[in-house]
Amino acid sequence: MRMNKVNLLDIIFLGWYQIMDKTVYSFENKGRAIGPKEHSLFITFLLHGINLWTLLSYLLTQYFNKPLPLYFGLFVAILVFLLGYNIYIRQNRAEKVISYNITTIKILFYILASIIYTIISIYCMLEVGDFVRSKLTGTSLD
Repeated sequence: MRMNKVNLLDIIFLGWYQIMDKTVYSFENKGRAIGPKEHSLFITFLLHGINLWTLLSYLLTQYFNKPLPLYFGLFVAILVFLLGYNIYIRQNRAEKVISYNITTIKILFYILASIIYTIISIYCMLEVGDFVRSKLTGTSLD
């Protein structure tokens, strides 16, 4: 299948799919209910949920000096995951994305983009956590 539109969700999902398929699931995947597709979906939308929670946490602290409750963050993560599940599994988008005819160079780019996206997501989450803590306690970041 020819690839029509490429978006960030597909790139991150496909990158993680390739990582999972070529490493963890490279030995045996027959007969398992959960495979690289499901794990890729979980990782991808977990990162998107973390990023959304991080952004909301930063904005609420910066402009309203209010912390974002942890339970709200969990709710956001679950909501983002359910949205991803609906789009990628229930509407079969995952199968379409996986069946794209992609060159090896693009696959390597997607894998690299997925790893970089993950590192940046974790770094931003930790930085915003420090920012929120320092803003709410009145201490400096130094």
